Amino acid sequence: SLQRDRNAYAEIFILDTKGTVVLSTDFDRMNVNYETQLFYRQGTLKFFSGFSDIPDFDDQNLIVSTPLFDTNGQIIRGVIVLRSDANSIKRIMETTPGFTDAETYLVDKNYNPVTATRTSTEAVRSRAALDAILENVDGQGTYENYAGEDVLGYYKWYEPMQMAIIAEV
Repeated sequence: SLQRDRNAYAEIFILDTKGTVVLSTDFDRMNVNYETQLFYRQGTLKFFSGFSDIPDFDDQNLIVSTPLFDTNGQIIRGVIVLRSDANSIKRIMETTPGFTDAETYLVDKNYNPVTATRTSTEAVRSRAALDAILENVDGQGTYENYAGEDVLGYYKWYEPMQMAIIAEV
C-alpha cells in the first residue's frame, strides 16, 4: 500500500505566491516559475484538476493543484501541485469497448483535443464543444462533429478540469 501511494504521483511540488517552485520531490524543478500556467492561476483560487501542455512533463501531465493557506485559513501562502501519469485517463476516454462507431474525447478551453480523436484535428469547434466551453452547458442531440460527420452526441462541461467531455456515435 505504501509503495502504491509513493508511485501515485510523478512529482509533488509547492509554489510560492509568485508561482515559483520552493519545494519539490524533483530537485531539478527548484526555482522554476509557473505563474503563467493555468494550474497555478486556478490553484491560487480553488481546487484545480487538468492537463498541462508543458513538454517537460511528458505523459505525467495530469495536474491537481490547490491553494495553501496560513494557519487561520485566511491568507494564501502558496499552491501545492501534484503531477501524475495521464495515460490511464486517456486510455479510458479513447476506448469505447463494444461500440466501434462511438468516440469519446476531452477538449480544453482553447478547443484543443486533449485526448486522441479518430480523425486528426488541430481544434474541435463543433456545436458540442462551443456549447460546453462557451456556455458551460450540458447537452445532447444530433449535430456535425469536428470532422464534418453527422453524429448523435452528449457533451458536458467539467468545471474542475476546465474541459468539455464529449461522447458521440
